[in-house]
Amino acid sequence: MIQVTVKTSGDPNKIGSVVFNKNLIYVGNDHLCDLNIIEDGIIPNHLIIEIAEGKLIAHAHKEVPHFHVNGKRTNGHKIIQAGNKIKIGNTEFVVDNFIETIHPQVKDKLNQITDKLIQEESPILDIIQEIQGS
Repeated sequence: MIQVTVKTSGDPNKIGSVVFNKNLIYVGNDHLCDLNIIEDGIIPNHLIIEIAEGKLIAHAHKEVPHFHVNGKRTNGHKIIQAGNKIKIGNTEFVVDNFIETIHPQVKDKLNQITDKLIQEESPILDIIQEIQGS
């Protein structure tokens, strides 16, 4: 879950808080982007924001020379924190909160598969142990 609040935008309908119930969001001018910003200088998938291993990381598209985090010019990618302000073009938004999420059914299924692998001593477990031993 990633929650942001758009503070300034050329589109007044974009201002306000938005919650994305996933670990990765796309910001850009493509209509498929999670946070769609139509303005000069913004490209499709301009910025990708993802939760990875408990950290929130902003990645600029390879064609994007920079973006701003808390008023400082940033190139490439940056680990960001809740409360950080991100600005691309004339749009500024604040990351209010983020929590890495995994669907409970997916987590339960993965645990079941792991338990089954361990209990049945399947050939997959033998292969894993062989790889670890080498």
